[in-house]
Amino acid sequence: MIRTNERRRVFGATVLTVMIVAGAPCWAVGDDSGAAEGARREWTAVTIYAENDSKAMLPNDQADRYYTNGTAVSVAGRPAWADGLAGHLPFDAEFGQRRTAAGVIFGHLMFTPQDIRAKGLIRNDHPYAGYMYLGGYLQRANEQTLDHFQLDLGMVGPSAEGEKLQKFVHNTLQGIDMQGWDNQLKDEPTVNLYVRKKWRWDLLSAETGEASSFAVQGLPYVGGAVGTVNRYLEAGGTLRVGWNLPNDFGPGRLADVGSATGMRRYGEAGSGDGLGQSHRDGFGVYAFGRATGRAVEHNLFVEGNNFRSSHGRPLEPLIGEFQYGVSLRYQRETWTVELGYSQTYVTRQFDRQAHNDSYGAYTLSVHMGRTR
Repeated sequence: MIRTNERRRVFGATVLTVMIVAGAPCWAVGDDSGAAEGARREWTAVTIYAENDSKAMLPNDQADRYYTNGTAVSVAGRPAWADGLAGHLPFDAEFGQRRTAAGVIFGHLMFTPQDIRAKGLIRNDHPYAGYMYLGGYLQRANEQTLDHFQLDLGMVGPSAEGEKLQKFVHNTLQGIDMQGWDNQLKDEPTVNLYVRKKWRWDLLSAETGEASSFAVQGLPYVGGAVGTVNRYLEAGGTLRVGWNLPNDFGPGRLADVGSATGMRRYGEAGSGDGLGQSHRDGFGVYAFGRATGRAVEHNLFVEGNNFRSSHGRPLEPLIGEFQYGVSLRYQRETWTVELGYSQTYVTRQFDRQAHNDSYGAYTLSVHMGRTR
């Protein structure tokens, strides 16, 4: 019989191998099959997401509880096969002239109760849980609409190594002895499908100089999830205000990766890649606010294991989520760097939850490419 540590190493190696193989098509972008869309943009986008409730990430509301840490790396591109695959999706004819993108994301999440020093099971609080997943996604967009389809395969439980990671941070760096991880959710493979639709409305746009343009955008969206991790329906919207807004559908986050269908949009429409996109080098900056309402039917991290006995709590069926932040972007002819910071507040998610949840987030995205 394979010992636990060996099993975890095999699982980790398998995930890494699948990620490399799955990501390869996203890097092999650029052929002439995109001529019908106008000039195809050959590029790769690498994005790092980091979310945490520590003082360094959330200085005004530090709280080491509930959703306590999340990290992910996403790699996206515009491979030719994404055009063909998007053509088989429902309502594709309604998109008309469109752009497509595909990517992979590898992420890790951790959850804890409020009292992380207690050794025994805290029955009325959030379960301990570590979660590791690999996802693949496909996007299609025109000037005003984006569709996002994502399938995640993962593992919850000790094999996700949440205990080791958090104990290293707290025991080694902070001197806090965490003893409650013996009560974490048990090992269980997971699968989940996410679908999201967004719109982009230009509410105000004005040229403020030769090198900049001011704009206000509204970005409403609807979405849903089905699987063994999450099952919900949601609706919300983002309002952003700034200069030289990028050609995307709002800031990305770990639970909602940014759109990769358009590299950038600086300046006047109609002179770029055949889809009303033009390009202006230099800085761009915007502030944003987002509000979401979610009807939840299942949350693995709150309710506990699906197929094994574990600790869990009854769900609150309706949840509100609020986020605000800023994003700074710098673009040159063949590359773009974007850095974002935000804070998110989530209403109570389970029965007898003592506090709302909150966390801070940093996002770093690097786009590299050229136009054929």
